[in-house]
Amino acid sequence: MDDKKLIIEYVKQYPNCSSKEIFQGYGEKRSLATVKRILLKLIQERLIITTGKGKSTRYHLSPIYKLFEPIDFEKYYEKEIDEREINESFNFSIISEILPEINLFSVEES
Repeated sequence: MDDKKLIIEYVKQYPNCSSKEIFQGYGEKRSLATVKRILLKLIQERLIITTGKGKSTRYHLSPIYKLFEPIDFEKYYEKEIDEREINESFNFSIISEILPEINLFSVEES
């Protein structure tokens, strides 16, 4: 699993975490500076959002990530039907608030 995916999984499991907590929970496989660079890329890609400033900065998954999060169907169906996590509602505001701000198509490079 690449660095971005590992950090996203950590933030998914521990929302409202700091960069230091991510660094420590990430197994310290990379330097704190590297973790912060990856976090900055994830913020620029709008997959993670922040609250607070400076040392009180906390990281959360963005609504954009939640909308386009990959689904592991094999893992989902390994669980018994009663153990599966099912969304019981849909946030329709995503359509008007999030979709206009993102590009669903990749840009063709020449």
